[in-house]
Amino acid sequence: MFYAACARGPTILAEYDASASETTRSGTTIGAIVIEVLDKVDLQDGERCSYSVHGIDLHVMKKSGILFLAAAPHQEPLGNNSNTTNSSSSSSRAIPFAFLVDVSERFMQEYGQGAQRALAYECDVSFSPVMEERMRYYNNPKNDTVRRVRDEVSELRQVMVENIDLVLDRGAQLEVLVDKTDDLGTSALVFKRGTVRMSRQMWWKEKRAMVMLVLLLCVLVYAVIASMCGVTLSQCFSS
Repeated sequence: MFYAACARGPTILAEYDASASETTRSGTTIGAIVIEVLDKVDLQDGERCSYSVHGIDLHVMKKSGILFLAAAPHQEPLGNNSNTTNSSSSSSRAIPFAFLVDVSERFMQEYGQGAQRALAYECDVSFSPVMEERMRYYNNPKNDTVRRVRDEVSELRQVMVENIDLVLDRGAQLEVLVDKTDDLGTSALVFKRGTVRMSRQMWWKEKRAMVMLVLLLCVLVYAVIASMCGVTLSQCFSS
């Protein structure tokens, strides 16, 4: 925002112009735009509206018969028509109307019903600094509660996404560890079964070797006895 004014109909009671009356893109001064809007605006108490005029968004509200205006650079395309239009985006209206509500309350508290009898610019000297101070406040992004909350929510969302990514990554690592543990358990079971099988095979081999050794000893003993007593052993056992 760069301009604010308080008016009773077409009569401006106080204004603050931070643009030093610079001309718009179409060569029209902000003062001329305000006069153009004041001549056309028709609001009841409590009503508000926004206009797009020559590349400027002009926001207007009425309270206790007094019009309060705030001007800001045009932010969003509202169509190709450069004439006055009664439309504006809700996102660009929030801060200006919060400013106007604040200014209207301070103005009515300061002047009350006396504003209905005030002359043109009669309130300018005392109230213009008030509008300047409040405009600086509302133009400061740090004082934009909606924007601050939106930024905090965005930051919180980013932190939550990062935490979810960490949890998913840890979950994947745990799955790999579980898979490796399962593979190790399977390998251990296979090794155990192989060990049991090999142990049984070695036991049977030992038994077969022992039987063969006993048979061999029996054959040797028979051969020795047979050489002394004959094949039928009759020489040793005859009467």
